[in-house]
Amino acid sequence: MKLNAVLYIAIALTPLVGVAQQQTRLEGCVDPRLIAAVLARMPQTSSPTISVEEIRSLWPTELADVENTKTHRSLESNDRVLKGQCQCGTEFLFNVHQEGVVTREELYSIIVNYSARRRDTLVIMAKLFAKAVGLGKPDLRTVGNGSTHDYQWLTNKRSETGAYVIELRFSREAGLWKMYFRTAWYLVEPIKSAAEESRTSWSVKRRASATASDSSK
Repeated sequence: MKLNAVLYIAIALTPLVGVAQQQTRLEGCVDPRLIAAVLARMPQTSSPTISVEEIRSLWPTELADVENTKTHRSLESNDRVLKGQCQCGTEFLFNVHQEGVVTREELYSIIVNYSARRRDTLVIMAKLFAKAVGLGKPDLRTVGNGSTHDYQWLTNKRSETGAYVIELRFSREAGLWKMYFRTAWYLVEPIKSAAEESRTSWSVKRRASATASDSSK
């Protein structure tokens, strides 16, 4: 059932990436529709977040465990490597929650590195990814206007308020255009002081302690 849901999302997103698909993907690079389908399963929707097992079953290349602790887990795929350089790859970061005898893994961040021969191909992909995560239309129209973009917004899921961020970079290297796309979801908690019950300030608390390397990969 969950697998079918992800495939349905991928099919629904197909028109959005039609132009990019007309360009020949570099060998080994994962279909951007699959990446978008996984991005759409981040916690901003009412759908259950995608699990490690689901991602492993969907992903066409090997996913290596980069980190696996009691509170954090990350998987990484190097889908296209040329002369020792990763030209296409994706990293998935999970928070691990122990609830009694049950261990629950929650996807909270995805980092995508993608290469293409043309910049406009990557811009179309970036818009596809950002739309899948939930970026609004006004901001979507600005994607690709510059070489760097940073977006932040709030979203509600049940009784929780989440903060989303997107970091997007375009660059050219060794005759190819490269895109760095990072999105992450953090829990936002209301904090009320005893003296000001009617006023609420917000502080952003990450569900897991992220390292500085998250944003540098």
